[in-house]
Amino acid sequence: MALYLRTWRAVRARPDLAIVLVVGSWMQATGHALLAASAGFLAQSLAGGPAPGELRTVAMVVRVGGGDALLGIAVVGAAAALLKLIGGVISASSGARLSGELAAGLRLGILREMFAGSRCDEVRARELASLTSHVQDVERGVALGVFAELRAVLQLLPLVVLLVVLAPRLAASALVALSAFAALVLVTRRALKRAFVTAAAESESLLGVADEAVRHADLWTTYGAERRIVSHLESLGRTMIETAARLRARSALLSAASEVLGAVALVLVLSLVSLGVIDGGARTALVPFAIAFFMAYKPLRELVEARLVRARAEHALTAATCTTLRSRTMRSRPIESSPARVWSPEALRLDGVVTAHGEHAPVSLTLAHGSIAAISGPTGIGKTSLLRALLGLDACRAGSVHWGTEDLTCRGVGPSARPFAWVPQDAPILADTLDANVMLGESGACSAEDLLAMIGARGLAASLGNAVLATSRTISGGERQWIAVARALATNLPVLLLDEPTSFLDPASQDKMLSALAALRGKRTIIVVTHRPEPLAIADVVVRLT
Repeated sequence: MALYLRTWRAVRARPDLAIVLVVGSWMQATGHALLAASAGFLAQSLAGGPAPGELRTVAMVVRVGGGDALLGIAVVGAAAALLKLIGGVISASSGARLSGELAAGLRLGILREMFAGSRCDEVRARELASLTSHVQDVERGVALGVFAELRAVLQLLPLVVLLVVLAPRLAASALVALSAFAALVLVTRRALKRAFVTAAAESESLLGVADEAVRHADLWTTYGAERRIVSHLESLGRTMIETAARLRARSALLSAASEVLGAVALVLVLSLVSLGVIDGGARTALVPFAIAFFMAYKPLRELVEARLVRARAEHALTAATCTTLRSRTMRSRPIESSPARVWSPEALRLDGVVTAHGEHAPVSLTLAHGSIAAISGPTGIGKTSLLRALLGLDACRAGSVHWGTEDLTCRGVGPSARPFAWVPQDAPILADTLDANVMLGESGACSAEDLLAMIGARGLAASLGNAVLATSRTISGGERQWIAVARALATNLPVLLLDEPTSFLDPASQDKMLSALAALRGKRTIIVVTHRPEPLAIADVVVRLT
């Protein structure tokens, strides 16, 4: 129901596209029914049955052919095929637009929830990595599930009307037969549907593991473990093949069940006619009735296939919703739209701070404005967690953080609440220009080129130009760090929090970066988390977490 509800919201938001979708679907359905009627009457005429011109329902067809019934039927059939084609294109296009807008809205909703939660620990980071595929599954579920169900139902309705017009008794008998078999198949179909969803989730998990193994091929080479990883991947491949085979088999079984059901129902109805249970007068419409009934197989099959796609989409929507709900329960705050606060130069003081993660002793430190501090310590001690606590992304288990006389410990997140600009170790890059990445859409006194020149990377600006980063221009780890530091400088916030800012830089580039940071002494307060000895040389204070 959640998927239907989101689809309904998307339809209400774009009634113009919804109207086009319904009109296109009706055109497709009407064309399908007319095509069935044309094929049936044409077959009956060619078989020597009653001339279509003698039947009131097709009297107009004779006039279309200029008195030639067969020509009239052929013309109507061609027009029906064209109507079905045009309607199919219109409904598919509008359905794709609606599902795309729904997916875009879901993606933005997830992002807003993440901003509101303001927290992304390692466990949730793994969950969030799958959100893109979940959103794609939801989009596909709306386009090929919900809207495909709508089209299938609309195609069945005029066929039902046609069957009733052609032979009411035959149609009633077919309905009875279909109802009896549908009750039997329903239980089996539900069980198969659950198995399908389980197998789909297993396939997704295996695919992620396989991608992980391939993505780190260079690492396995350094361990000399190529043969071991190849063997591992071959084993995964065999498991994935078996899982995919089960998925396809179950999908084919569910898809074919409706066709088999319809075929058996038709056999039963014709058997009743043959045995004389149904009035023999129905025989005059037997051929067109059978063909129209046969044409119902396709929308019945599409209806089942659409339900399978929708089932997977509902699973994906649930997974995405659960992830963002966990984000919402961690911390709720409005998305900031007000301009950043102008912070006056003050001393930064940490009094007995103990972070939520890590096992370090309480940290007490006072940094005068413009000082440089280096944080070092063994892996896992809590160096990065200390930066996250300063930023408000993680809560402090103990202690307090002060900016001058202001207590920041329980403040929110962002430049209006805290005076910190963060450069994480894995610096993200937007699929946009260098200027947009550095300035984040804000116009400042300095350009991106000036800021990069300030930290010794003027050549990078010339190299990147106006290219769209991460898509048309691949960015190395070192270039990411240069851009991230320039981005932090562009904020004009008084404190820079740098997490391993030289980890991807070669020795010459590292010297340039450290010299640039040292030149900021007296202008910005800098806290550098590092495991390297070189950054310690520029620090006024070295804090070793123990």
